[in-house]
Amino acid sequence: MSSIGNLKISWVEGNEGGRVQFIDDNVVVSKCGSFIKFYDLNTSKVSTFSSPNGAIGAIDVSSHHKVFAFSETCLNPKIFVCSFPSMKEIACLIDPAQEESAMLEYQILTFSSSANLLASFSGVPDFKITLWNWSEGTLLGSKQIMDLKVKTLSFNPINWRQICAMAADHITFFSIEHLNQSYILRETNIDIHGNPEDVIETFDLLSMVEDDFETIHYVAAKELVEHAKLYRGFDDPMPLFTPHCHTWLPSGFLLIGCDAGTIVKLDVDTYKYEVYSNVLNIDTEGPIPTINSIALHCNGVYVGCENGMLYCLDTKDLRINTSENYDIPIYNIEFSCFYNKLVVSTKQGAIFVYNPRTYESQCLSNTFYGKIISVDCLGIEYSLSAREEGMLQLWSNDMHKLIHQYNTKEVITKVACSPLNDIIAVGTRTGHLLFISAVQKEQFKVLSKVHLFSEGPVKLIKFEARGRFLIVGSSEGVVYVMSGLHSQQFNTIGFFFIPGDIIAADTSEIPDTSDVQCIVTSNPLQSEPEFSEAGAIRISQFIITDGILSGTTPDTFVSVKNDFNDVTLKRFDMYLPDFGYGVVIDSAAKKFYVSTKRKEIMAFDIIESYPLKPSEKLLPIAPVHTFPSHDMPASSMTSSLNKRFLLSASRDGSIRLFDATAPENFSGAIPHSHESGGVREVMISNDGHFIISVGEDGVLICYKYYPSGSLKSATLDINSIFKENLKSSEDIRKAELATINAAPALAAYQPYKEDHLENEAEDDYKVPIPKLPEDPTLLDIAEVKDIKHADLEFESEKRKIKNQVKQLRQKIQNMIKTNEAVPDLEKLVRSDFNLDTEELQRLQGNADTSVMQIRETAELNNLAKVYVRDLIKKECWDELAVSGRKLKAFNSGLTVANCPLKERTSSEMQELEVVQRLRRIEKAAVKESRHNKEKTVGEAADEEEEEDDEENSEKPSTFGSLAAELGGSSELFYSQCDLQTKEQRQNQIILIQDAIHRIKVQFNKEFDETFRLKELEINKIRDKNVRIGKIQSDLKMDNKIWNPTLSSEENVSELFIVKDEEITIEKYMTEEMRRKLEEEKRLEEERRLAAMGDNWRERGLDQMMAGVLEVKKEDELKKDVPIPSFMLNKPEEDWTEEEQKLKKEYDKKVQLLEEEREKYAKQLESELRKLQAQINEGSIQFDDVLSNLFVKKVKVDMVIFQEELKVLRLQYLLLIEEHLNLEQQAIAADTETAKSNKDLGDIKIASMTESKDFRRGIHSLEWNRKKMIMEIEDLLQKAKDIQNLKVTKELQYYLTDEDQEVKKQREIVIMEKTIAKQMTSHQKLISDKKRHISDLNSTIRKKAHENKKLDGNLLELDVTVAERDHIHESTCAKALKSVTDGSDVSSMFNPYSDRPSSAVQHQQTLDAIYKALDELNDDKHCPENLDLSVWQRLCRIRRQKVESEQQVKLKANALAEMEAFLNRRHDEDKTASFTMEKLVSDNKEIQTKKEELRLDLEIQLLLKQGQVEVDFGSFFPDYTKSVLVHRRVIEELNKKIKHILAESSSKQLKKATMKEIVQRRRLVDLAKVQAQEVAVLRAEVERLRMRTFPALVQID
Repeated sequence: MSSIGNLKISWVEGNEGGRVQFIDDNVVVSKCGSFIKFYDLNTSKVSTFSSPNGAIGAIDVSSHHKVFAFSETCLNPKIFVCSFPSMKEIACLIDPAQEESAMLEYQILTFSSSANLLASFSGVPDFKITLWNWSEGTLLGSKQIMDLKVKTLSFNPINWRQICAMAADHITFFSIEHLNQSYILRETNIDIHGNPEDVIETFDLLSMVEDDFETIHYVAAKELVEHAKLYRGFDDPMPLFTPHCHTWLPSGFLLIGCDAGTIVKLDVDTYKYEVYSNVLNIDTEGPIPTINSIALHCNGVYVGCENGMLYCLDTKDLRINTSENYDIPIYNIEFSCFYNKLVVSTKQGAIFVYNPRTYESQCLSNTFYGKIISVDCLGIEYSLSAREEGMLQLWSNDMHKLIHQYNTKEVITKVACSPLNDIIAVGTRTGHLLFISAVQKEQFKVLSKVHLFSEGPVKLIKFEARGRFLIVGSSEGVVYVMSGLHSQQFNTIGFFFIPGDIIAADTSEIPDTSDVQCIVTSNPLQSEPEFSEAGAIRISQFIITDGILSGTTPDTFVSVKNDFNDVTLKRFDMYLPDFGYGVVIDSAAKKFYVSTKRKEIMAFDIIESYPLKPSEKLLPIAPVHTFPSHDMPASSMTSSLNKRFLLSASRDGSIRLFDATAPENFSGAIPHSHESGGVREVMISNDGHFIISVGEDGVLICYKYYPSGSLKSATLDINSIFKENLKSSEDIRKAELATINAAPALAAYQPYKEDHLENEAEDDYKVPIPKLPEDPTLLDIAEVKDIKHADLEFESEKRKIKNQVKQLRQKIQNMIKTNEAVPDLEKLVRSDFNLDTEELQRLQGNADTSVMQIRETAELNNLAKVYVRDLIKKECWDELAVSGRKLKAFNSGLTVANCPLKERTSSEMQELEVVQRLRRIEKAAVKESRHNKEKTVGEAADEEEEEDDEENSEKPSTFGSLAAELGGSSELFYSQCDLQTKEQRQNQIILIQDAIHRIKVQFNKEFDETFRLKELEINKIRDKNVRIGKIQSDLKMDNKIWNPTLSSEENVSELFIVKDEEITIEKYMTEEMRRKLEEEKRLEEERRLAAMGDNWRERGLDQMMAGVLEVKKEDELKKDVPIPSFMLNKPEEDWTEEEQKLKKEYDKKVQLLEEEREKYAKQLESELRKLQAQINEGSIQFDDVLSNLFVKKVKVDMVIFQEELKVLRLQYLLLIEEHLNLEQQAIAADTETAKSNKDLGDIKIASMTESKDFRRGIHSLEWNRKKMIMEIEDLLQKAKDIQNLKVTKELQYYLTDEDQEVKKQREIVIMEKTIAKQMTSHQKLISDKKRHISDLNSTIRKKAHENKKLDGNLLELDVTVAERDHIHESTCAKALKSVTDGSDVSSMFNPYSDRPSSAVQHQQTLDAIYKALDELNDDKHCPENLDLSVWQRLCRIRRQKVESEQQVKLKANALAEMEAFLNRRHDEDKTASFTMEKLVSDNKEIQTKKEELRLDLEIQLLLKQGQVEVDFGSFFPDYTKSVLVHRRVIEELNKKIKHILAESSSKQLKKATMKEIVQRRRLVDLAKVQAQEVAVLRAEVERLRMRTFPALVQID
C-alpha cells in the first residue's frame, strides 16, 4: 500500500456558537469541530490547528501566557498545552488515576492568569476538579465532587488560590492550600436560591425525644412551624434565579449573572450576597432576558444578554451606562489581555469585536447559525453548503471567502448543483424541490418550486455529469427523473417505483454514446427497526437515452402518468450481498462500486444483458473483488468526473481517496470526530484539487489535494473533462443562461389548483375524480390526469357497458316483481336473483368483520371495567368475613352499624398462637417460681401474699379500658408496668388486637340478633298490613299504609343486583339470548292456554256455589236488597195494597241491612285501630331494643378506641426505639468512617507525621533566616565602621595597594557614600515621579471635565454624530498621549492592575529594584577619585546585600505560610477529635434515651370522677404536674387524721388543729383559684395561637 498524495487543510467553517477568547491582543480563538481556529484582526487571516489524535473536547486560552489547552474525546483522554504562535506542544497532562479507572471526558478547562496553573473538570465517571502545573506538566491535586452539571470554572485573577465552580443551583468555591509540593483543595458550597438572611440548620425530630408524650408533639410542631417558614411555595415572593455566568471583582466579590436580568453580588469571604433584580430596566410585563455572559472592565461591568444586547453597567450601583444591540442572542464575551477589545460570540455562530473606547463593533465572522448538512461543487472555483435552517452559502475554494449567502426559509435536507447552467437544486423536509439560479454569484433567485413527496423529505438529488437531467429520490420509494434545463421548466421526464428508502445514486455516460448509465440503491427493509439504518440491500440499474430525454422513444411510459416502462428503460433490479451506503458507477470500466457494512468496498460488473420477463429482474449479484475502506462502515461515497478517484467517508470521522485502478493505494484524513457521528457527506471538486467534507457535527472542511507521481496527470484530466463537457454543451449553456437571466424570481409559491382538473359536469359514465390536497404532489396530479385520460379514451366503451348494466338491472327487477306474484311453492329465494354472490359475500364479510371489531372493542372495555369492579369487590367485600351494614330504627333517625371484620390470615393466626403459647409458658414459669418462693419463705406470709395478689390483680382502672366487660378479657395480657422490652410490646399489641377482634365478634352477634328481630317485626307488620288493606278497602278508606322495608344500607347484598328498571337504555341481546327468551315466552303461553281450557272443577263451583266454598258475612252485607219490580215499572199512585205491603217490607229489610252494615263498619274500625296500635307498639319496642344496642355500640367503640390507643402508644414507643436504633447505627457507621477516613480519624496520625517533617523544615528555614540576618547585620556593622573613616589621598593610595583588607574597607566607605548620594537622588526622583503622577491625574480630570463641557456645547450647536465622534476621538487621543508617555497601555483599562497577584507583585518589585540597581551601578556614577575596580566590587557587594534581603523576605513568607499550613492542620486535628468526641457523646446520649424509654413507661389509666383531684381547665385537665397515689395511702392518711382528732381532748388542741385545717383549706382554695386563673390565661393564649397558626398544640 502506498499513498496517492497528500491532503492538507485549506479552511474550516462552521462555528458551533461556543466560547470565543483572545489569545493575543489581536488574535481570537474559537473551537470548530475537531479544529481550533485563530482569527488575526490585523491581517484578517484565519489559521487552523488540529489535534494530533483526532477530536477536540474542552479548550481554554490564556492571553497572559500566550498558550492554549485542549482535551481529547476518547477513553482516558489527555490534555495538551501548546504555545502561540508556534503551536508547539508545551506539556501533555495525564491523570495517574486513569490507570485505576477509565476516564471518558474533560468538560471544562481554565487557566490561571496569575500563575502557571490549569484547572480541569472531568465528567463521567469520576466528576472531579483537577489542578495542574502546565509549565512543568505535573498534577498538583484533585477533589472529587458530586455536582454533575458544572457550567463554568474560573480562577480568581488576583488570587490563584481561589477557584469558583458554578452549577445550575449553587456556587462551589475551592480554596487551594499548598506547601512545597503538597496541594489541598477545600470545598465550600453556597446555595443562592434561598434567603441570604436565613441560616438553615439540620432538623432532626429524633433528637428531641422527651419523657412526656404531649411534649414530644409540641416540640415537633414548634420546630416544623419554624422550618416551614423556609419553604417556598408557588406564591412565595422570594426570588428564584438560576446562575449562568460569573466574574471576579478586585475587591473580593463575585458577580453572578442569572436569568430574568438578575445579578447577584457575592462576598467570597463572608459568603453573603446581595440581589440586584432587573438591572437591565426591561419592562416587567414582558419577558426579562437572561444574562448569558459577564466581564469586568475599568469602565464598568459588561453583560451579554439573551435578547442580543450588550450592556455596560456601573460597578457600584449596576446601572446602565452604555448599550450595543446585536439582534442575536449573545453567548459569551471576553476581553483581550490589554482590555482594549471585547470579543462577542453569539449563539448563531457570529463573532464580533467591540471597542470599549470608541463604542464600535467589527464583525469578525457571521456565517449564520445552523448545522451544515449538505455540500456540492458549483463550477470549478466554488463550493456550496446548505444549513438545515435554510441558509445556502457559496464559498471560494482557493481564497476561503464567503461569496454570498441566501436564506431559502425552508428546512433543507439535500442540495446539488448543475454542472451546466449553475442551477442549484434544493430538497426540503416537506418533500419540495427548489430550483435556484446561481448565475450571478452574489445574487441568487428562486426559479421554480415543485412538490414531489408527501410523506417524506427529499433524500437524494443527483445531477448527470452534463447537467441534462437529475435523479431525485425519497423514503417513499419513488424515483423521479427530471430535466435539468430551465428552458424545459425543469419538467418531470418520468418516474418509477423502487421499494424502500432511496439511499444513493450515480450516473456515468456510456463511451461513444450519449446514453447515461444510472444506478440507484434502496433499503426495502426500512420498516423493520433492526434494518431501518442498515443501508441499501437492493440496487436498480437503468439507462437514460437521448430518445427518452427528447420524448422520441416509443413506449417509454406505461401510462399518461409518465411512469417508465422497465423494458424501454432497460431496468434491472438486483440484491446486494451486504448492506451498502454509497455507490459509484463507471461505464468505461463496466463496473460499479458499493461501500458496504462490512467495512469494505465491493466492485461489481455492470449487467449488459437485460431480460425481457419481469420475473427474471430480481437476481442476487456477487462482487468481482473487494478492498478495505474504513474502521467503521462507510456513510457515503462519490467519485471524480473521470472516475479515476473514489472518495469515501465513514462514521469514524475519516475520509479516504482511492485510486480506482489500484484501490490498495489511498490517501486519507480525519476531519471529524466519530463521537459526533463522523462524516455526513463528502465531495471532490470539478477540477480535482479540493475535497470538501461535512460532518454530523455541522462543520465544513476543505482539503487541498496534492497528487503524487502519475496521478498529477489524472487530476489534470478531471479539469479537462469538465471543460470539455461545457464546451460540448456551449450552445445549450448560452441559451440556458439567457433564459435564466431573463426569467423573474419566483415571488410566492402557488400550489397546484384542483379546479383545473375537476369534471365540468357530473356524468354517471365517468370515474369520480379524487379530491386533491391543498398542496398536491406530482404523483397526485399524474393520477388525476390518468383518470381523466382514461375517461376520454374509453368513454364509448364505458357508456355501452353502463347501458347494458342498466338494462340488466331493470330486467332483474321485473323478474323480482313477477316472482312475488306467483304462489309460494313456485317462489324463488331472494338470493337466487343475486348475480355476483361472491361480491355480496365479500361485502357481508367486511360488514361482519367491522361489527366483530366493534364488538371486541366493547367487550374488552367491559372486561376492563369488570376487572376493576372485581378488584374493588375483592378488596372491599369478598375479603370481609363480616361485611359492614347498618340497622335503622322505625320511628327515629337512629342508626347502628356493625363492626366489619376481615378474615384473619393463617399467618396472623399462627403468630397469635405463638404469642399465646409463649405467654402461657411465661405465666407457668412465674407461677412455679412463686411456688418455690412460698416453700422457702414459709406459710407465715401466706395471708399477706394473698392480699397482695388481690391488690395486684388487673382491674379496669389499671388495665386502661373496659374490655373485660365486653368479652375482651384475657389472662395472657401483660401488665402495663411490665412492658419494658421490644418483644413484650410486640406481643402485647398482638394480644390487644385479638381482644379487639373478640369484642367486635361478640357485638356482631348481638347486632345479628337485633337484625333478625327487625326482620321478624317487618314480617309481622306486613301480615297486619294485609288485614289493614282489606279493612280499608271495605271501609272505602284511602289512607296510606305504612309498609317498612330494609334499605340498601341494611340489606347490602342488593347493591350488587342491577334491576331492569335501573337500566335506561335498551338491553343488547345475542341470538342465543333471543332464542332462550322466545322459548320461555312460548312455554308461558302454553301454560296460560292450558289454564284457560275446560276445567270441570271451576265450572261446577261456579254453577253450584256461585264460585265460593264459604259464604262470608262481609260479602253478604255488600249485597243490596232486591227492589220489587212494580217499584220500577209503576208509579206510586198505581200501587196496590199488596204492593204497598211489599214496599214496607222492602224498607224494613233495607233499614236492617244498613244497621248491620254500620255495626260491621264499627267492628272493622276498632280492629283497624287495634292493628295499628300493635304495629306502633312493636316498632317502639324494636326502637327501644335498638337504642340499647346503640348504647352498647357506643360503649364498644369507646373500648375499641381505648384498646387502639394502647396499641398506638406501643407502636409509637416501638417506632421511637427503632429510630433510636437506626440513629445509633448511623453514629456507629460515622464513627467507623471517621476512624478510617483521613479527614476525621486518621488525620491525627497524618498530621503528627506531617508536623514532624514540617517542624524539621521550619527549623531549617529559621536557621537559614537567622544566618542571613547575622550576615546582613555583620555587613551593616562593617559599613558603619567604614563610614566613620575619612578617605584621603594616602588612604586611597593605600587602598590600591596589595592589602586586600584595607582595600575592602576603602571600597565599603566609598560604597556607602555613593549609596547615600544615590539614595538622595533616588528619593528626589521618586518625589518628582509622584508629583508628575499627581499632575497627570489632575490633567485627566481636567480633560474629562473638558470632554463633558464639549459634549454639552456640541449638543447645543446640534453638531452631527460623525463630527462629534471625530472631536471626541481627537480630544481623547490628546489626553491619552499626555497620560501614556512611555507607560503601559494595559494598566489603563485592566481592572485588576491596581491589585496584582502576590507573585506578579513580587516579580514587579524585584524588576524595579534590579532596574534601579543597574542604573546606580553604571560607571558614570563612580566617584572621581575612586578606582573603577573598587567601584565595581562595591556594586557587586551591594547587589549581594539586596539579593540577600529579598531572599530573607521570601524565606520569611515561606515560613509564615508553613506555619499557617501547620496551624490549619492542627485545627483540622482538633475538629476531628471534637467530631469523635461528639460521636461518642451522641452514642451515650442515645443509649441513655433508650434506657429511659425502657424504664419510663406510659400507663393508660381508667379512673372514676371521685378519684381525680385535678381541676379541669377550659378544654381538658392538665395532668403535667399531677401525681398518681395509691388508694391505700389516702385511706391511711384519713385514718391518721381521724386518730389525731380523737386523741385531741383539749379545746386548744382542737382549736389549733381546726385553725390549721382551715388555713390549709384556704390555701387549697387559693391554689384552686390561681389554677383556674392560670387555666383561663392558658386558654386565651391557646385561642390566640390557634388563630395565628392552627397547627400548634397547647403550650408548655
